Amino acid sequence: PPQPPFGEEPHAVVGNPYAPVVIFDFADFQCPFCKRHHDETLPQIYDHYIETGLVRYVVKDFPLSTIHLQAQKASEAAECAGAQDDYWQMHDRLYGEQAQWSGNPGAVDLFKQYARNLGLDGPEFDTCLDEGVFSTEVLEDKQEGMTAGVRGTPTFFFYGPNGTASFPGAYPYDAFQQ
Repeated sequence: PPQPPFGEEPHAVVGNPYAPVVIFDFADFQCPFCKRHHDETLPQIYDHYIETGLVRYVVKDFPLSTIHLQAQKASEAAECAGAQDDYWQMHDRLYGEQAQWSGNPGAVDLFKQYARNLGLDGPEFDTCLDEGVFSTEVLEDKQEGMTAGVRGTPTFFFYGPNGTASFPGAYPYDAFQQ
């Protein structure tokens, strides 16, 4: 498989490790366009490409913290859940509950409640989030994206046998098929 220039967090990857195509999704959990991609397009990509072994899908954190004040901590919450092998359930919960926590000064408390609802070790999760265990890693993802030209979310990079491609925006599924 192609070897893209981005690092990968093992818990933020889904799909065949030897898939012929790798998609990197630079995303912000507070971004409404990222939520639209998550809700409308990603399930189809999952069914048609990830489940069939054709695509490995990697999420990279790109919190737009100047406009999305809770985005950094949301990314950290997903990473803290990933440390307990539950990244994807927290990923889905953060998008599913975006209207509840986005713009909410009590968002961190909500993230802690989501962790408990998912059956995670609450004290371990709280310590991870409160101490910012993944804050540097989240910012490193963002820096990788900025270096690669990411200016907004979501932005996708494709690596495959036919070369590479990238595009910004929450495009519909047919754009991903191409």
